[in-house]
Amino acid sequence: MRHDGDANTLALAQWTMTFTVNNPISVAGHRRPEGSPDRSPVYLPCSYGAIEFIEAVGLWLITRWGEYFAVIATSVFLPLEIYEITEKVTAFRAIALAINIAAVLWLLWTKRLFGLNGGAAAYHAEHNAATLLAVEQAAAA
Repeated sequence: MRHDGDANTLALAQWTMTFTVNNPISVAGHRRPEGSPDRSPVYLPCSYGAIEFIEAVGLWLITRWGEYFAVIATSVFLPLEIYEITEKVTAFRAIALAINIAAVLWLLWTKRLFGLNGGAAAYHAEHNAATLLAVEQAAAA
């Protein structure tokens, strides 16, 4: 009896060979210009993972730089999405672009980043103000 894992392993090996350092064709199927450095598309997922990890740490620690990093990491891919929608307009691409633009604008406005909506002074005043819970605890004491 033949095990299908062997066929799957072979298919996976063939697929990963398309991402080797010496591959002259990029993920998009375009040929690399002559004399360009041998950079593997494998580095792209690793770089994206590192960006997401840094963003996660910054947001987990509730730091201001984490909020800035989140909005920059979200908006850095907007030009790519705009390019993709100019290549072929689909409902999915249009909705994804609209959601990402809305997410960036929402982050900028609600987190008061880059001086919007009162900037850092308003942000710190809002977060240093007594919360309703703190007022209730002080009244109960």
